[in-house]
Amino acid sequence: MKIAVSFEANPSSGGGFQQALNIALLMKESGQADHEIVFVVTEEQEKRELARKGIQAHLLKMGRIQRLITRIRRSMRFNHLLTRLKIDNPLDEQLDRLGVDLVYFTGPSRLALMLERTNYLFTVWDLCHRDWVEFPEVRNHLAFEARELLFREALPKATAVLVDSEFGRENIVRRYGIDVERIHVLPFSPAAHLNESEKTAETANDIKGKLNLGEHYLFYPAQFWSHKNHLYVIDGISLLRKHHEVEIHAVFSGSTGGNMPQLQAMARKAGVEDLVRFPGFVSDQELHSLYTEALALVMPTYFGPTNLPPLEAFQTGTPVLYSDLPGIREQVGDAAILLDLNDPASMAKAALQLIKQPELRKRLAKAGKERLAELSDDDSRRETLWKIFGSFETKLRLWKNSAG
Repeated sequence: MKIAVSFEANPSSGGGFQQALNIALLMKESGQADHEIVFVVTEEQEKRELARKGIQAHLLKMGRIQRLITRIRRSMRFNHLLTRLKIDNPLDEQLDRLGVDLVYFTGPSRLALMLERTNYLFTVWDLCHRDWVEFPEVRNHLAFEARELLFREALPKATAVLVDSEFGRENIVRRYGIDVERIHVLPFSPAAHLNESEKTAETANDIKGKLNLGEHYLFYPAQFWSHKNHLYVIDGISLLRKHHEVEIHAVFSGSTGGNMPQLQAMARKAGVEDLVRFPGFVSDQELHSLYTEALALVMPTYFGPTNLPPLEAFQTGTPVLYSDLPGIREQVGDAAILLDLNDPASMAKAALQLIKQPELRKRLAKAGKERLAELSDDDSRRETLWKIFGSFETKLRLWKNSAG
């Protein structure tokens, strides 16, 4: 059986990019013995990203003409007409030429809506547009409507749906009525590049010197979207300065777009502009050092249920301060300090505990390693995927052989 792994992500998409890349690497390392694996992309940049990891990908052509034909074919009347005229579905046709039997979409891809006959696995990272409808990033520019269209049309036709957690599975059943037997849990894994990066004292000193950081800082690697809730961290370090006379820096890495200008203004207003750093994207080695030298990862996000930074913090032995919200709290279990998002004082209290109680830091680091081992089991991921592939291949023989 031939499986196409569809990779549609770029580094600016944050955790989604890293998760898609992790799956691509897992498929590269696991696939060829039992099934033939090919990788497909729709952009040259995606092809280059995979090439950096030693993965050669086929570039699918889905330009304006191909997309127009696909759109016209979605009409029953025109579909039959175009078929008689031998104008095929462009995406199915290209996959047929590659000999593909099954497509594995490593993210919530809109390409699934363009397929007519090729079977596919569909990945859902979250349903936060339904869980947190208030945020502009899921309301503006018809983002809510676009997500609803994608999930309502792609999920029922999927051979299998892959989610990050049991919470994610229950959410899909509740929101869209998908058969629970078709939904499979494939937990997120930390960034592969953290395994490859080694912290050195020189790097640690360099990053602290480069960013002019004091003894203690909180690290938050995330895009500057409203739901990431950076303001909560600003308010927390402001409370530490005003009420406890404790100076803790905050390092916000990530793309310099989004709400960053507003956050800079908010930091000035809170009187902590001198304590907040915006280094932009950092190198893998700097990222590793930012984790290992931090007092803690802080992530007061509203969106989940799974996020990658806590897993990366677990990997580097860094304590985690995380949102106390359904689904999100289940990701970390007892390996993190949970935060009341309505009260930044809870973050301030947690930071003080970490400063004053070295044993707490050690306990959290140990618990984090144990939790990561439970979640990040490549053998278990491989077993889940290969069961899905095997079940599909059993059925595939019924029509593939008869067609041949």
